[in-house]
Amino acid sequence: MSAVSGLQGGRLDIAALAGLTTDPLPELAGRFHAKHLAVLLNIVDPGGPAAVATAVRHGHCDLGLTELPVHGESLRTLPLGDQEIVLALPPALAEGLADPVPLNEVADIPLVMELVDATTRTQLDDVLDGTAGRIAVECAHRQTVWHLVEHGAGATFLPRRVAERELRNVEIRGTAPPVKRTIGLIFREGPLSPAAEAFLSAVTP
Repeated sequence: MSAVSGLQGGRLDIAALAGLTTDPLPELAGRFHAKHLAVLLNIVDPGGPAAVATAVRHGHCDLGLTELPVHGESLRTLPLGDQEIVLALPPALAEGLADPVPLNEVADIPLVMELVDATTRTQLDDVLDGTAGRIAVECAHRQTVWHLVEHGAGATFLPRRVAERELRNVEIRGTAPPVKRTIGLIFREGPLSPAAEAFLSAVTP
């Protein structure tokens, strides 16, 4: 117990949306482990925003990384900022396309989309569904979606930092109006574990 309370051991369970495990989770985990390397981070994907909130509310996870707002009086939130969502395209599809691109023009662009079901759909997915035109490829694997875009199969929507860092030989276009989502950490009311408190302290903007 002294090792856990002193952050010289123990485990911190974090429920995270799959779409946030590429950005910003690695940066947040890096900040925490720079100070508390002995604590094991256990990252799980419960399957959607509601499931993340449920995992935290029921005590299955100490913290949740998700889209905000989250409804529920029993949960507190720590906003981490906004993610800008952009369109990543092969050069051939980007030719002559304005930057930012009006969302109503996306209907003419073949899209490569990550396959999600109703239980894992996010607020962002619902917004983009209204702009999606011809779906060229649906794929359950995120990295495969990126490779398909890089090889010219179509365009996809991604957080700007992910598109700029992870994809090669693609063009990036903002959208008009801009598409953004607010992300943050959620946690229960009352005392938290020493590891959870330390994580919140390490990642506070």
